Amino acid sequence: MAAYRRYIKKPETIETKAQDTIALLLIAFIIITGFLVEGLRIATAGDSWAFLSFVGLATSKIFSGISEETTTFLHKFFWWFHTALAMGWIATIPYTKFFHILTLPANIFFSKLNPRGELKRIDIEALMSADDFNEENFKIGVEKATDFTWKQRLDFDACISCGRCEEVCPAFVEHVDDMIELRRNEVIMKGRMPSEAARTLKRLESIGNPFAPQSDRVNWIEQLNVRIVNPAEEVDVLYWIGCCTTFDPTKQKLQQIYQRFSRNVRLILVFWEKMRNTVETRQDLWDRSSSFRIWQNSRLNS
Repeated sequence: MAAYRRYIKKPETIETKAQDTIALLLIAFIIITGFLVEGLRIATAGDSWAFLSFVGLATSKIFSGISEETTTFLHKFFWWFHTALAMGWIATIPYTKFFHILTLPANIFFSKLNPRGELKRIDIEALMSADDFNEENFKIGVEKATDFTWKQRLDFDACISCGRCEEVCPAFVEHVDDMIELRRNEVIMKGRMPSEAARTLKRLESIGNPFAPQSDRVNWIEQLNVRIVNPAEEVDVLYWIGCCTTFDPTKQKLQQIYQRFSRNVRLILVFWEKMRNTVETRQDLWDRSSSFRIWQNSRLNS
């Protein structure tokens, strides 16, 4: 099944290397020589319980008609060959993907009990205001391999690059946490990010959304002919449209349909024309310092 998946099905998530081929061939040779040894044993000595070893019994038929001296020699040869392969396989465990035989159970045992996808929050302001704060040693995220924790390094040993992490990781490898830590260091400590992300963050901070001026939002809301909430006014439900709906023509049509539906069911939608993009976009990019500034600006504008 492993060979079929890697060499015939070939999912895009799997990168097959020479060591993968060698590992699969080694397993195949160990299994095949094991069946040959069993078949030669049955062909040479006979076994009244041979039916319980149905593969060995079937293999023994291959050697029917061969002299006992020849089958005895072949049995000894393949027995030693099979033993050498098995011992060699054991010796390779610490240096190959077979090491996951040991690391996988350990990784499952030490896996976190928190909900999957829950990320550790870092309070940068608290860290920088602490009494023991040292600017020279201050670091957030992972910059080099030695910054990974022992649990993260255990994840790497348990992973065999099977490509199933996009669905559910069978080895309980918490790969999302590792990528987040790498991104935290790139964005927060080094200030490096893709140019598209940098432009998005700049627009968020200057005009409150990544698409167009706030005046476009106000004009569109006025066209909807809906009630606008005043500052400090209390309402039961404030309908938060979001930037994508506000500035995307296709989503605007969907919103208009929902608006008509709301009127038919006597649901009054209340809008706030000064809506700005919330900080989740910047949080996703881990630009937490400007996230705090956006949050402050939102409070001042309200």
